[in-house]
Amino acid sequence: MKDSILIVEANHFDASERKEELEQLGFEPWLYPDIDEAKAHMDRIAPEACLIFASSLKDIAWNRLRAWDIRLSLPWIFIVEDWTSGQLAQAYSAGAHEVLQGSIPTEELAIRVRHWIELFRRIADGNPLELAYADLRMELKAKRVFRGEELIRLTVKEFELLRFLVKRAEQVCPRELILQEVWGYDFSTGTNVVDVYIRHLRKKIDKGHRHKLIHTVRGTGYVLR
Repeated sequence: MKDSILIVEANHFDASERKEELEQLGFEPWLYPDIDEAKAHMDRIAPEACLIFASSLKDIAWNRLRAWDIRLSLPWIFIVEDWTSGQLAQAYSAGAHEVLQGSIPTEELAIRVRHWIELFRRIADGNPLELAYADLRMELKAKRVFRGEELIRLTVKEFELLRFLVKRAEQVCPRELILQEVWGYDFSTGTNVVDVYIRHLRKKIDKGHRHKLIHTVRGTGYVLR
């Protein structure tokens, strides 16, 4: 089975030739013209790695990537023509795993991509493949969720939030902790994003079930029990 990789063209950078070459080298590449369109297809593709091509690191929409939270369980590799030290620091702080020169031969790029994919797989092998609580089951590699025999479709962020709650089942999780661990916020921003996503999860996880799993602890946060 070929490794699926996501290729993003930042600021209309043409990566079509690289896509064809990577396909010839045994990958299953999916090419998207911008970050937002790639994000919309992330759940369907379930890529093993993400490659972002751009003329320069300054062309990367870092705010959009931070809002997306690219610190997912896959390597992020940026292939650009040039950068400054400050831009490089910004890339790694935003979640990049490697930054490469645009002149890198595709064969070498393929070697590095496979290295990162294998590294992430070895890390995943040291972690449980499933999490379960009551009649709720999460397949972490496939990113699938079941309530009993029912398959529940979640977005990437909903999945991360549910995983956070399941790993801390029967423990009260303050909103501030959820914001920090799931969204990467180091402080309370006054946002109600946690409450919004909890409502989404409740509709998908608890609707139609007598036993409700997600509970509100007034003035504090949420608990799975």
